[in-house]
Amino acid sequence: MTWVTARSQGTFRMADAKGDNLLNRNKNRKKKIKTGTVVLAGNPMLDLSLSVSPKTLEDLNLSEGEAGRSFSEDARTRIIETVKQSPTSVSSAGGSAANTAMALQWALGDRARCGDGDTASHNATGDGASASIIKACVCIGAVGEDEAGRRLECALRKANVRPLFQRVRGTLTGQCAILVPEESGDRCLVAQRGAYRHLDPKFVTSPNSPAHKAIEDAEILYCTSFLTSTEKRFKAVEYMASYAHETGKVFALNLSCASMLGGSVDIRERVISLLPRTSLLFSNELEAKTLALALKSNTKNVDPHKAKGNSPICSCSMTAKEAARTIATHLLPGATAAITRGAKTTLVATRSPMNMRRGLSEEKGTEEEAIAIKEHAIYVGEHAQLDDGSDLNNKLGPVVDTNGAGDAFVGGYLAAVVAGYPFDSTQAVESGHFAAGIAVRCRGAVW
Repeated sequence: MTWVTARSQGTFRMADAKGDNLLNRNKNRKKKIKTGTVVLAGNPMLDLSLSVSPKTLEDLNLSEGEAGRSFSEDARTRIIETVKQSPTSVSSAGGSAANTAMALQWALGDRARCGDGDTASHNATGDGASASIIKACVCIGAVGEDEAGRRLECALRKANVRPLFQRVRGTLTGQCAILVPEESGDRCLVAQRGAYRHLDPKFVTSPNSPAHKAIEDAEILYCTSFLTSTEKRFKAVEYMASYAHETGKVFALNLSCASMLGGSVDIRERVISLLPRTSLLFSNELEAKTLALALKSNTKNVDPHKAKGNSPICSCSMTAKEAARTIATHLLPGATAAITRGAKTTLVATRSPMNMRRGLSEEKGTEEEAIAIKEHAIYVGEHAQLDDGSDLNNKLGPVVDTNGAGDAFVGGYLAAVVAGYPFDSTQAVESGHFAAGIAVRCRGAVW
């Protein structure tokens, strides 16, 4: 097994791409980037990636593109050991929040360079000079007291992300097997629970905790919905959402997993309770439809992976735009929901900050919030130039691995928000597309 700490493909390195060119087109928008601007909470894990044939997936009872399906512990162990034992598997730092933090820091590009004392590390620039790098991101979670946990922290530091992890004795750091089909690149995820499930809410809520100090200093508090899977960890998420709401900070939420939202009433209710305090919500199309269906129908059976016959999720004719509108209506006034749809357009739905009304809804005869929906095509070409002037798409080639694409999109999107662009701006979406476009063309979700 190979341990990877920096993204590479051939002679191309992530640091060579002008990730900040999208953010710098408006020269008047020069918001200063501060240390610890964004705190990201999630499940830090060790990613184990392996390119596989369709036959291997079939032997392991897996399907292309699936994630979050329930497996027995024996099945999880068998799949992860299969990946570990392969000489071609790749090990890297992972977990959705960690991936997003690394992508965000990278996407800030030159915006995260400074010449004053507000620095955290020094990296070499292209001309050999030393540049000060502002660590804009803090990553919170729980790891075991093992080599995997230490490697995770090391990888984040190398990516100029500050790790603040609770160390849990007697349990191993979580692991995730990422099986990437050789032809489609549409990855399949199988996670093995570990230390991340033992995150103590006091690690976040205690006034004396370094994590709490980071939350106080941040402008954006970001959580993945994976943290809502247990009541104990949900208390940490709820605290961050309430703290952001009370202090005027931005609370951002990633829906994370459709089967998790659809398969558990408790998790779904916890996520729904966070929506009125959420300023930014990220989701893919299936996650959005799963949550929107629950919001509209109050049904308990909305698990897309277990749906059969006449179940609500199968018979649902809800469009992506309808799902976006439904979710945005439940967010804070002025909040935005960004919904990715694979290779299709990305939808951005924003609730009116003035609580304007569209009039009467034909369906229910009640007043409906004014929701503006924008549709953004995925286009990287014009702005995707490398330092030598060559086109990024030609340099990187075809899609090889979709793992971490959604996390990269969120990282790029948040980088634009950190740089001062509005939640629903074209720059935010393009920055997200840019980061995701690079992520899918390289093997492994590392930055």
